[in-house]
Amino acid sequence: MIRYAGHRGGRERVRRWVWRVVAYPAAVASVWLAITWSLRANAEEPRAATPKRPSVTRASSRPSPAVVRRVVADYFSKKDGYERGDLITRRDVQAILKRLRQRGIVPRDAKEILGAALPESHFLVELSKSTQGRRFLRKTKNEELIYDRLDRIAGVPNGQRMLRDLVKLPDAHRYAPIRPARGTPSMLELLPKRGSSRTRTIPNYAKPTGRIYTEADLVKRLRESLR
Repeated sequence: MIRYAGHRGGRERVRRWVWRVVAYPAAVASVWLAITWSLRANAEEPRAATPKRPSVTRASSRPSPAVVRRVVADYFSKKDGYERGDLITRRDVQAILKRLRQRGIVPRDAKEILGAALPESHFLVELSKSTQGRRFLRKTKNEELIYDRLDRIAGVPNGQRMLRDLVKLPDAHRYAPIRPARGTPSMLELLPKRGSSRTRTIPNYAKPTGRIYTEADLVKRLRESLR
């Protein structure tokens, strides 16, 4: 019995020694390797590609001025009856803003740009559609601030009536300069006189209105917006 008990005690000590020295470290290493491989597999597993949103070029990205100019020029090159320097309208500007947006170019103040263009119902737009009005505007388009001044005249009492009568004259363009040739009255002098019989005055007559009248005005405004 004593020899048997001693034999069993020795085997138990050996089993414990084997567990402590061999089996336990092996179990720990196995667990560590399993965790390591799991983490590595998760890191290397390809993730589902996130769908990219279409990039939009805003004012901060500074799109090329040449691109903006080309989009504007391309639009007007296809507009029937258009000549450079002609009066443009809000409808034109809306179409161009749409084309720019399709290219990812969105001016930060697109709403204000659209609002600065003349609506189709504006007096000057209607005048430009008549034969006599179009002839007058094309002969005077290079005069200083001509559209700004005509716009201001159209906004005062009897101004529109005076302009309708003016464009009927074969030499109407002679009256368009801010300072016409000597002996030629200015458009302000053609306005109906008031009780004092003095020449009418219009506030800020020789200053820009801030509106967009021409292709050049639009390109300039877009470039300023997209800087």
